[in-house]
Amino acid sequence: SFVFILTVPKESLGPQRKILSFYKVLSVNSELKHFLDIAIIFLAILLAVYADLNNLKIINDRYGHEERDFSIRLVGQFLQDSIGKRGVCGRIGGDEFACLVPCSDETMSRDLYRTLHSAFDIFNRTNEKAYNITVSTGFYPVSYTHLRAHETCADL
Repeated sequence: SFVFILTVPKESLGPQRKILSFYKVLSVNSELKHFLDIAIIFLAILLAVYADLNNLKIINDRYGHEERDFSIRLVGQFLQDSIGKRGVCGRIGGDEFACLVPCSDETMSRDLYRTLHSAFDIFNRTNEKAYNITVSTGFYPVSYTHLRAHETCADL
């Protein structure tokens, strides 16, 4: 198993604190090492993506557990479809998801954002649900030099 610990100076955390906090959760996934290696070898940016399912409590309270579970699965599916085999995604909490994706430039980040949110827009316009499924997302690029300066690797 591979452990990745990202240490960031306190003054640089600011609003990114929640985005960066998922590193610990993803660290137990053995696929993570593969994507970190790609980012380091190709001097790519490792894009950290955080997604939070909006209004999950309301969906659960009004429409029941089945609709709640459907919403969670749909978010996971749309994230995985958007990321594809380029990165790794996972659910990190009740309505929270995180992904790590090596990317070459900001254009790829913007394309990923558009692809993900477009999937939700299309779904919400074409489904017969009494509610919309939406996510709030954060995208945080971590550069090669940042990775090299702040990484600690250890085998469990």
